[in-house]
Amino acid sequence: MAPMVDQMESCRAENLKEARRIAGLLYKLHHFVHEDKVHHNLRYKIAAWLRGRIPSPYMRPPMPPPGREEVLTMREVLKGAGFSVISNEEIDATLNNRI
Repeated sequence: MAPMVDQMESCRAENLKEARRIAGLLYKLHHFVHEDKVHHNLRYKIAAWLRGRIPSPYMRPPMPPPGREEVLTMREVLKGAGFSVISNEEIDATLNNRI
């Protein structure tokens, strides 16, 4: 939400260069989350987990567990949009220690 507010404030201040820069970052995030129409809810959960908002990225069956590549891509997209994310060690600990 914060980057969206920054984008709107940039538009109101007529700083279109900054507004376009933020829009480009948000576009990459939005595109990645919604490119897979079947599992976009899983990607929302991965994003919440990577931001430290929830303890696990796993959903109840029959939803598949997140793939490592999907998690790492989401991490990079979130970082590229200016969000803080959990460490690689936390990612490895969660993905490697699933019961």
